[in-house]
Amino acid sequence: MADEDIKSKDREESLIEIILGSSHEFSLPSQIFNAITFSGILTSLLIFCADTFLGQARRENNFAFGLSVTVAYFWLYGKSRETGDYRDYTIYYVLLELAILLQSWFMYCGVAGVAPLIALHFIVTVSLILEGWRKYSLMAFIILVVTGLFCTELALPDIARHYADPRNHLINIFIYFILIGCGIVVCVMLVMQNHKMQYERINQFNQSLDQSKQDLEMVILEQKEDRRTIQKTLEEKELLLREIHHRVKNNLQVISSMLLLQQNKLQNQETLEAFNTAGSRVQSIALVHELLYQSDTIAHIDFQTYAEKLVQYLSDMYRRDQRVKIEIKADNVVLSVEDAIACGLVVTELVSNSLKYAFPGRSSGTVGIHLKDVDGQRYELWIYDNGVGFKGEVDWDKSATLGLLLVRELVEGQLEGNIQLERKAGAFWKITWSTPECESQREQDDE
Repeated sequence: MADEDIKSKDREESLIEIILGSSHEFSLPSQIFNAITFSGILTSLLIFCADTFLGQARRENNFAFGLSVTVAYFWLYGKSRETGDYRDYTIYYVLLELAILLQSWFMYCGVAGVAPLIALHFIVTVSLILEGWRKYSLMAFIILVVTGLFCTELALPDIARHYADPRNHLINIFIYFILIGCGIVVCVMLVMQNHKMQYERINQFNQSLDQSKQDLEMVILEQKEDRRTIQKTLEEKELLLREIHHRVKNNLQVISSMLLLQQNKLQNQETLEAFNTAGSRVQSIALVHELLYQSDTIAHIDFQTYAEKLVQYLSDMYRRDQRVKIEIKADNVVLSVEDAIACGLVVTELVSNSLKYAFPGRSSGTVGIHLKDVDGQRYELWIYDNGVGFKGEVDWDKSATLGLLLVRELVEGQLEGNIQLERKAGAFWKITWSTPECESQREQDDE
């Protein structure tokens, strides 16, 4: 049953759109013009048939005039539907209405006989010409013609033809009035039905929009809930990671304390130095986890803060009576956890060497640490001192120093960078490496 109603509604919409034109292609005045000209076709045909049936079309001129009016209405209706704009044909419509008015005036007892046509002419024509650009001139022309008809009938009443039989005259006028009224009713019904269907379409579209809005609101609410869940999960994971870093730092501190306690019982100087070195390495890693636990982010470390704390620990351990000035400059560089641990161990080894061996017999000196971000993807780390420096070349393959081997392994293995020793006033270590994003981009460029 519902399918039949839908099909019936579709047929009804199709019929009205065939007569008036689609609302997407025709404006409301154009649809009114289409309805009026279509009803004019029907009305002129009905009047023509009525005249013929009542025996009023015995004269050939009446037959030709009725047929001409029907053809004229049909031509206006076809042109309006073809072009989609009635305004170019408004003047033709007005002339056609005036022709019908004049013919009716001469045939049906002057003004009294054409009063219904005059009313129709004013109602319909005025509603059309108000949309046209020639509305003022057309209005003046219509008023002039109607006024002329009134004046002519008053001055020359015999010009208007009269029927010999008043009964036929009244019947004919009544039929014309009914047909014209039916035509107006048909036009109004067609226009109202078309607007009703447009209103229903708009309501359906609004309902569809409301449903889409509700669905979208539901999706947004679900996304907000998912975001809150994800945010809560991230906060829980961040809290867990901070707790892990805190416990790792505590465990490393325990190891460092155990090494320190064991160190107090050692007598051999070489073993004592080994324990000191191991303790400093453990402490450098513990500092990373301490900073991660205390910082706002758990993924990066401010190298300036990290280096200052690490160097302070190394100074307290190795500087003894020397007054060594330590310069640290990091240009607000932040490093990932992996890079920070590797750099911390490198700084621990090289700064420890400088503090222990760079200033023999001297009471003062300078050790520097400088980390700079070259272009956002490459870093340079300088570690230098103004001490005695290295004698001869550093043979990485045959070097017996565990600390330098560890430095090389950290730079080339973990950071995937390069390390160079430049001989200036003392030792000058230059370490360069790139971020993983830079490396992947470089591999793509090579391919």
